[in-house]
Amino acid sequence: MTIGHNRHGLPRIGDNVSIGAGAVVVGPISIGDNVKIGVNATIVKDVAPGQTMVAPHAVNLERMAEPQWQSQSVQDHGHVDQ
Repeated sequence: MTIGHNRHGLPRIGDNVSIGAGAVVVGPISIGDNVKIGVNATIVKDVAPGQTMVAPHAVNLERMAEPQWQSQSVQDHGHVDQ
């Protein structure tokens, strides 16, 4: 995993956050409490508390219709512990 800054600042990471292997969190962003970030996800925008973000483009599972996210494979998005 990579947590880094750009010329504008560092990320602020809340409590009880799980970040998967190969994930990238960069810039002056805020990661809320109880967030899960999946394997290889790239996060460059704020993430609200309690969200689950998965690769490849940091998709928020809560915003997907249930049949859509249930059909996603581990190969597509990596593994997020529940």
